[in-house]
Formats: sequence, structure tokens, C-alpha cells
Amino acid sequence: MKLSFFIDVAMVILISFCLLKKNHNRFENLFMLMAAEFVLLCYYAILYINLDLWTISKGTERFIIFRIYEVFFIPLLFLLYFNLLPLLKKLFSQFGFTVLFIGILLSVELWMVEWKVIIYKNWHAWQSVITSLFLIILLRALLKGYQLLGEKFR
Repeated sequence: MKLSFFIDVAMVILISFCLLKKNHNRFENLFMLMAAEFVLLCYYAILYINLDLWTISKGTERFIIFRIYEVFFIPLLFLLYFNLLPLLKKLFSQFGFTVLFIGILLSVELWMVEWKVIIYKNWHAWQSVITSLFLIILLRALLKGYQLLGEKFR
């Protein structure tokens, strides 16, 4: 039941991304997706393998939910965020949208904790907020670097 619901939510995010008017070209979106995948996979691996701050459930359904969350759901949310952010012209509205986005990321993570997909060990939700902010800054810097590199070689 949880797996089918999670897949349905992931499909809604995918459909909304496909219908969204994109503010970046295909290569920038592809780069952002690959960069988000790489950074997020490393982040989650550090948390639950290297530092042992999280435990991932051993149940098959919950493990699949985590893999969809890790590989598909969160990178697509970051892609949506970076395509919607340029639509907001005022700095205050961009700040508000960033706070909303971090809240969504935290809510989804806490959803995983509630379902016992992720089990915190020596980890708190506020640490996820700080890490999400750092990931946004890092991915934004990578996107800007890619855009500057693209302009240089045109």
C-alpha cells in the first residue's frame, strides 16, 4: 500500500515536471539531474553507510521506497525547484519559495521516518534542514558553473 502510494506521488511529480515550462535548456536540465543524483547519492551513502547516522529498513517494500526516494523523488524535486525559481523575480519571493522547498524536503524525509523507512540514529530533523540548504547552494553553484562554461564555448 505504501509503495503504491509513494510511486503515485512520484509519478505526479514526474508529470508536473513534464508539463512545466522549463526555464533551462535540455542540457542544463540533464546536467542538473545528473549533478543532483550524484550529490544526493553520495549524501545518503555517507549518512547511512559511512557515518551510520541513519538505518534503512531491511523490509523489501520499504527498501524499494527508499531507493525511489533517493534516486527519483528528491532529484526530481530539485529539478522542479531550479526550473521554478527563475519565474520569481523578487528576492523576497525567491527566499519564501526556498523556505517552502526546504519544508517540502523535510516533510518528505519525516514521512520516510514515520513509515520506518529511515530510522534516525544520532540525527535530528534540524540537521536535515541545514544539509538541504547546503545542497541547494552547492547545486546552484554547479548549475551556474555549467552555464558559464556553456557560454564560454558558444
